[in-house]
Amino acid sequence: MAELKSIPDEPGQPPALTVLSLTQEAPKEPAVAAVREQIITPFDVSGGVDETGKAVAIDYKKLIHTFGSKAIDQALLDRFEK
Repeated sequence: MAELKSIPDEPGQPPALTVLSLTQEAPKEPAVAAVREQIITPFDVSGGVDETGKAVAIDYKKLIHTFGSKAIDQALLDRFEK
């Protein structure tokens, strides 16, 4: 079988795919993900992202501290049900 790599690409055409290019793997470089903190505003809710790029759950304790509120407890739920 003739080597496909030796066939030059035609000008103005996309590069030819070769057997080698189809079997090659992309270089395994470590993914550098941007670490983001959670954003909570009256108009936007977005969880954070850690250094591996995975979504981080909303930190409700941080929300309570930031907005000066208190956690919903059973007494508050009972009060709403009345």
